Amino acid sequence: MKQCRQRVKRWAHNVVLACPDREMHMHVSYPPKMTAFKLFAYVKSMHSNEDDLYVGDLGDRIYAFKSYKLREIALERISSPWSTDYATVSKLAKSAESFPPIVLADSLEVIDGSHRVKAAIHRGDKTILAYVGEKS
Repeated sequence: MKQCRQRVKRWAHNVVLACPDREMHMHVSYPPKMTAFKLFAYVKSMHSNEDDLYVGDLGDRIYAFKSYKLREIALERISSPWSTDYATVSKLAKSAESFPPIVLADSLEVIDGSHRVKAAIHRGDKTILAYVGEKS
């Protein structure tokens, strides 16, 4: 399969996969804003390994913010201090699917989604959807 790139229309959060030979349109609906409580449930639903939720105090880092707003963020602005394994990044990068939003602190440091960030960079994406923490 040829590599596809995603474009996101901010106002509707429509994901458009632009491939060299075709475009695939999907409507993926993510809430524009979430409380920390709802965001933790969202993150928990994506992790099959319960231990992932406790590595690096993920819950504490999520609950450090009152709410999270969905934004499209340039990958070059994101800081990711977490280690990733190449096999997971490579597998994600080969996928034509759009990634679920990652989670960032207000400083744009990754709270959850390091593998998705590295995979997006690997496949040449310029931006990624992210829930960004808001203190107030």
